[in-house]
Amino acid sequence: MANGELSFANQQEELKYYKNLAGNYKQKLMEAQRELEEYQEGSRDLETELEIQLEQVEKRNKELTSENTHLKAESEILQTKLNQCQTECNNMRDELQKMQLAREEMQVYVRKLEQKNDDFERATRASLMSLEDFETRLNQAIERNAFLENELDEKENMAVLIQRLKDEARDLKHELTVSETIKTEAPPPLPKKTLESIIESNKLISEAENRSRLRRNSAHFMSTTGSIVPHSAMNILGDLLKKVGVLESKLQSCRDCLKDSSDPMTEKRVNLTSSNRVRHMNGSIGNTKEYIPLTA
Repeated sequence: MANGELSFANQQEELKYYKNLAGNYKQKLMEAQRELEEYQEGSRDLETELEIQLEQVEKRNKELTSENTHLKAESEILQTKLNQCQTECNNMRDELQKMQLAREEMQVYVRKLEQKNDDFERATRASLMSLEDFETRLNQAIERNAFLENELDEKENMAVLIQRLKDEARDLKHELTVSETIKTEAPPPLPKKTLESIIESNKLISEAENRSRLRRNSAHFMSTTGSIVPHSAMNILGDLLKKVGVLESKLQSCRDCLKDSSDPMTEKRVNLTSSNRVRHMNGSIGNTKEYIPLTA
C-alpha cells in the first residue's frame, strides 16, 4: 500500500476490513451517543440545580437588596439623628458656656448681695442701738416730765393752800384789829363770815390732805425708779416752804393776840382751826419731803 492507500488482496478482505471499521465507528457512535445522553442528562441536572441555585441567589439578592435599602434608610435616619445630636450638642455646649457665664455673674451678684446684706445688718444693729438709746432717753424724759407734772400739781396745791392761809391771815388780822378797837367793850360774837371762812378752810384742808395722801402714794411709786429731781423744782419748793413758815409764824402771832381778846368759845374754835392748820402744814411738809428725793 502506497501513498496512504490500503491495498487488499481480495474484495472480501476489503469488505471485512470496512465492516470491522464500521463496527468500530458504530461502537464509537454508540459510546458517543451514550456519553452525549449522559452529558445531556448531567447538563439537565446541572441546569436544574443551577436554576435552583440561581433562584436562591436571586432571592437572597432581593433580600440583601431590601436589607441594604432598609439599612441605607436606617443609615440616613441615623445620620440625620447624628446631625441633630451634633447640632443639639453644639447648642448645649453654647448654652453651657452661657450658663457658666451667667453662673459667674450670679456668683458676683450674690457676693455683692451678701456684702450689702452685711452692711444692712450692721446698719440695722446701729439703728437698733440708736433706737434703744432714744427709747432710754425718752423714758428718762417721760419720767422727768411726770415728776415735773407732779411737782407742778403740788405747787398748784401749795399755791391754793397759801392763798387760803393768806385769806385766813387777813381775816385774823381783821379780827385782831377789831379786838384791839373793842378791848374795853364786851367781846362781840364771832362774825358769820369768819365762821364760814374757818369751815371752808377746814374743808379745803381736808381735801388738800386727801390729795396729798394720793400724791404721796404715787410719788412713792415713782421715786422707786431712781430718777433725779431738777434743782429748779427743789428751789421752788424751798421758797414755798419758807413762805409757809412765815405765814405759820404770823398765824401764831395772831393766835396769841386772839387769846387775850376772844371769849372761851371763840378761842376754842380758833385753837381747833389753828391746830388743824398746823397739823396739815406739818403733814404737807413731811409729805413733800417724802415725795421729793433730795438727790441732785
